[in-house]
Amino acid sequence: ERRGSQLNCDATMRGVKLDADSLRAAIKELESYLAVVACDIPWYPEKALGSLPALKKAVMDMGLVPPKSFKKDDAGFLRWQDEHGDIKFIKARQRAISISMCLARLKTMLETLDGDGRSHPVFMYFGAHTGRFSGKSDAGGNLNLLNLPRKPVLSGDEHVFGGKGVDIRGMYVADPGHSFY
Repeated sequence: ERRGSQLNCDATMRGVKLDADSLRAAIKELESYLAVVACDIPWYPEKALGSLPALKKAVMDMGLVPPKSFKKDDAGFLRWQDEHGDIKFIKARQRAISISMCLARLKTMLETLDGDGRSHPVFMYFGAHTGRFSGKSDAGGNLNLLNLPRKPVLSGDEHVFGGKGVDIRGMYVADPGHSFY
C-alpha cells in the first residue's frame, strides 16, 4: 500500500502530458455548439441554460403540467414525453447540460496544464467511500483522472467534430517511448 501510494504521489508530481491543441480545439467546438443550442432555450440569457424553475415555467406557459423529473432516463419523464411529444426547448436544455458538463471538465484540464503541457491531477488514496482511489484537481474543477468517460462524449452528434465527439481520455498522451498501463 505504501509503495502504491508513493507511485501515485510521484505520478502527480511528474504529471501527465496533455494534447493541448486537441483540448483547445474541443473547447472552441463545444463553446460554438453551446451558443447554437442556447438559441432554442427561451429563458436564456435571463436565466441559466439549465434552470429547472425556468424549464418548469416554460412548460406551464404551454398549458402543460410538468413531470416530476426532467431527467432524460426517468421513466415518468419518458412517459410524459411520449404523451406530449418532443418539445424543442427541453431537448435543447438536455443538450446544453451535456455540453456544459463536458466544457467544465475540459476547462479544468486546461487550467491544470503547466509550462511543459503536463496536467497534475491529484490521486486520493481511499478517496471514495468504498475504499477505492479517486481523484480531483487542484484547479478546483471536477477532474478525476481515474473516472474519465471511456467513449467520446457527445459522439453521434453531428455538431461535435462531425459526430466523432470529444475523446477526453485520448487527450492524455504518453511520453515518447512510453505507453499507458
